[in-house]
Amino acid sequence: MDSDGGMGTPYTYTWTFNGQQIGTGYTLSYQPQQSGSYCVTITDQCESPAVQDCIEVTVEDPLVVQLESDTTKGCFPADIVFNVGNDPSTYSLASWQFSDGGFELNASQLDHTFSLPGVYDVGLTLVSPAGCVYEGWFENYITVYSNPTAGYHASPQPTTAPETTIDFFDYSLGSVVEWYWTFDSINNLGESFEQNPRFEFPIDHGGLYPVTLMVTDANGCVDRVTRWIEIHDIFNVFIPNTFTPNSDGFNDVLFVQGTDIDPNRFKFTVFDRWGEEVFETTDPSIAWTGSFQGGDHYTPDGMYIWHLIVYSISTAERHEITGHVNMIR
Repeated sequence: MDSDGGMGTPYTYTWTFNGQQIGTGYTLSYQPQQSGSYCVTITDQCESPAVQDCIEVTVEDPLVVQLESDTTKGCFPADIVFNVGNDPSTYSLASWQFSDGGFELNASQLDHTFSLPGVYDVGLTLVSPAGCVYEGWFENYITVYSNPTAGYHASPQPTTAPETTIDFFDYSLGSVVEWYWTFDSINNLGESFEQNPRFEFPIDHGGLYPVTLMVTDANGCVDRVTRWIEIHDIFNVFIPNTFTPNSDGFNDVLFVQGTDIDPNRFKFTVFDRWGEEVFETTDPSIAWTGSFQGGDHYTPDGMYIWHLIVYSISTAERHEITGHVNMIR
């Protein structure tokens, strides 16, 4: 309170609120419950005319802090959207605090990620246009669940065609309530909702097949795992016993066909009846046309001896095979 002038100090101060006296003295502490007019009247000891000064004080209604979120439960990492639940006209600044250490200033909406399982508190502070501060602390507001862990065992592994029936055993961790298997998740050969299914892969050839297991627990949390099922081709070699290199488009060359053949460890040799070598290749894609050592001359009709050295891709086993072929033009 500042005052001067007049004669005959000390001054007398009389305070009123909405016309009702609320105190005297140079200073006054008073907490109004409603909006109204504060006035102070000053008189001196010489009967000078009294003077008065007034100020309007606005007392706003207390603001109850409210928040909203798109969910209060999730699987980690849980990405949750928060909004201030109060009318935007009732606040000018919103600040957030999370018990995982997160903090955000001046945001009426925000996206917060809880990276670990647990139960979390959320704090929201609002500042009114008049500058009043209101705080809300919401304990145990967010629950973030642990995810299950998908896992399985397959047997037999590896195996060889045509024994391609595989048993799958679920080894997942957590309160799993749903299982979804995709056999060959690239080409989708089949699916199953059983916990421990059995599946037959193609019996006529081997391959590597990605099998995916997706599990869902009682809280709706999901995990998946993909592993490769290994099925070897059965080792097999086929070489014709007759060929006719007469350029008629039918059976014109001698070649090696088969399965589970390692193209990088391959040697095919042909000899005439006297043991002279007439053809040799280390490339399975190259066939014998009946020429003599790849030149312009051709060998006569008759029986020829072939010798094959080849390795299995799946087992790395070495195979050495000998046979004969008749050439007829």
